[in-house]
Amino acid sequence: MTENAFSHRPGRRKFRPGSFTPSGGQDESGAENRTWIWAPPSEDGDWETFYTDGLMGLPGEETGDLSVPENLLRFRRDGKWAGSAGRLRCLLDQVQPGDTIYVRQGPREIIGRGIVSGDYRFLPAQDGAPHTRNVTWTHRGHWPWTAPSPLPPQSLASADHRRAAFGELETRMGIVSLTFPDSPVQPAPFTLTEALRDLFLPGGRFEELLEIWQRKKNLILQGPPGVGKTHIAQRLAYALLGRKDPQRLEQVQFHQAYDYAYFVEGYQPTEAGGFSLKPGIFRTFCARAANRPTQPHVFIIDEINRGNVAAIFGELLSLIEAGHRGRKHALPLAVSHTPFHIPENVHLLGLMNTADRSLIGLDRALRRRFAFATLAPAFSHPEFASFLQKRQIPLSLISHIRSCIAELNAEICRAPLLGEGAQIGHSFFIPESEVEDPDEWYRHIIVHELLPLLETYWPGEPERLATLRQQLLNMPSSPTAESIPLHDNTGT
Repeated sequence: MTENAFSHRPGRRKFRPGSFTPSGGQDESGAENRTWIWAPPSEDGDWETFYTDGLMGLPGEETGDLSVPENLLRFRRDGKWAGSAGRLRCLLDQVQPGDTIYVRQGPREIIGRGIVSGDYRFLPAQDGAPHTRNVTWTHRGHWPWTAPSPLPPQSLASADHRRAAFGELETRMGIVSLTFPDSPVQPAPFTLTEALRDLFLPGGRFEELLEIWQRKKNLILQGPPGVGKTHIAQRLAYALLGRKDPQRLEQVQFHQAYDYAYFVEGYQPTEAGGFSLKPGIFRTFCARAANRPTQPHVFIIDEINRGNVAAIFGELLSLIEAGHRGRKHALPLAVSHTPFHIPENVHLLGLMNTADRSLIGLDRALRRRFAFATLAPAFSHPEFASFLQKRQIPLSLISHIRSCIAELNAEICRAPLLGEGAQIGHSFFIPESEVEDPDEWYRHIIVHELLPLLETYWPGEPERLATLRQQLLNMPSSPTAESIPLHDNTGT
């Protein structure tokens, strides 16, 4: 649809096809979206026609098509800018894509709700109401108007001053508010020096990942278990935000039961025993980001390869692309049919365990939309040894960890069904505080964490597992490997 003669008049918000902002939000230009009350021309079934056609309309066929300059000039010269002519002027000049429309029936009932999704059109075939705008209708039903003052009698009226009452109505309609207040306390800045502390990454690697993520907007950190994916993701997120701001950070974990209803939108059970349409966590997050368009927002998806990505994202799988952001790429959502887009300031960060074979299908689905960065074990990084020394781990045990895990990882890499993606990462050996008994600390990691994992790598090979157990537990000042069972049943 092309922009008409009204699209660039002074003081108007520029028309953007397919745009949508939740009621009370702002459009891309910073102008606030408005709320309107509209009454169909008659109550004898016209509403059903408008709902089916995806339209709202006002009478006034005698004026002709007001997108034609001659008709507009005649209308402005002869029309009275009040009464019914004033309603028509509102439809032309003030109602905009992204505004919310409530349909009234009489002074005390709302029978519909929708989002304006198109510019002015003159449709002579629309009996009794040829002056129209396209509307994506989101709700149809009967909701009593409980506010003290009745709904206005006009066919089209502003409801901006009644937002509190409409907020209560939206709650009854099952609509969750998508506006969020700014945090009253601004978190402290997060510096690059703080981000790089104890990360064990090669020089310049962190800055490279940050640059790729900023450009692509979507990044997946992949690697073997224990290489610090979650830790590095958090540092990257804070570095991108510039501060530790929980208002601009959200994290979820995918699993096999995770679906579109939780992520985007869907019908959720209510306390009354029914179901209501509610926005999912990502749609809500995008609304929060849209309210602060100048500040980056980060959405982290842990275990992204464990969910059915195509089913969870739905039509959003195309909208997450860096080149498909913003209102001009908005698409109707599958359930509510509300036009939706992903703001430019939203950055997605996925985490993926390469030891999990379920990632094969994910690669094909997301390779074009995400940049991928592989993280590797960092036992040989010079800061790994110094970090353990600060935690009171002796050099002899540090040397043993490095040599034994290096040999183990080499064997894992040679295994046909394992490979580099199944290596053991250094995070297994990163204590949170000083270690009082280094030998017991190391023994606990081997017995309770690594050996059970190795059993899944080589099932049905007890001799190989026994050899690995002996190599790993035969450390300086430790009990003999043979005296320690594969699984510790003592509870210590």
